Amino acid sequence: MRARLCSAGGVLYVMREERGPQLRPFDWDGRPLGEAFAIPAADPAGCDPRGLAVDGDRRLWIADRAARALRAFSVFGVEVARWSGPATQLDRPGSFGELSALAARGVEDELLLAAGSGGSRRHALALFDSAGGLCSSLRPLGDPGGQFRGLCDLVLAGRRLHVCEEQAGRIQVFRDGEFHYALRAGGLRPCAIAPLGDGRVIVAQGGEPSALAVLAADGRLERALAAHGEGEGEICDPCSLAVEEGEDERHTRVAVLDRGGNRVQVFALDGRCFGSFPELSCTGR
Repeated sequence: MRARLCSAGGVLYVMREERGPQLRPFDWDGRPLGEAFAIPAADPAGCDPRGLAVDGDRRLWIADRAARALRAFSVFGVEVARWSGPATQLDRPGSFGELSALAARGVEDELLLAAGSGGSRRHALALFDSAGGLCSSLRPLGDPGGQFRGLCDLVLAGRRLHVCEEQAGRIQVFRDGEFHYALRAGGLRPCAIAPLGDGRVIVAQGGEPSALAVLAADGRLERALAAHGEGEGEICDPCSLAVEEGEDERHTRVAVLDRGGNRVQVFALDGRCFGSFPELSCTGR
């Protein structure tokens, strides 16, 4: 399992491993807003959630690699939908062979889901409608013969879909399902992204050295927000980001899940660290 964050309406949802995969809501100051609920296995397979997204109806979607399915839960932990892919590892449109990322937008009949798979494959990224039907398999860099390389994170906002490829060290941007442009990630290996409304992108790099940075709209490294380390204001092996945009950089907050999913820290875009969530930081490694 890869721990994840997602955010909507001032609520930050944290998915992590604690005697099995669990989900819990927090506010942005780190206060729990309810009890955690366990994500059950989808019979007969186990549960290996690799992506997390929240739609406009506040349903929590996970990309379950073990079950080869996209699964939706209410905020009370009741499974309300499950879309299964073909039981195959073949690289073909709509396949769920190696699910790695998920994004959601819209409500009810206007729901759109983007599901991504890892590895090097042509059909790693697909869009699905509210009934689970395949809308399209997106073309990497607009090339019908190209491949996505290490797709690990997706963000769907408005007409744009941002795609993070760790192996390729780049971010692709699609608009209305068509390739729009690509950014080199400022020399980083991005494992998680959080686009901003002005075209900039917050990126996290995992492993050693870990890093948290802001990229300009053209992909240049604009500033570092945090360097590798275990202390407060440093990051160690981050795996997910979420952003809550404010009126300016001092009031825009970035949540970073690191230390294997055992810590959430919150930063401002001017580099200040507001600390970590006490409910998680006590767990340690």
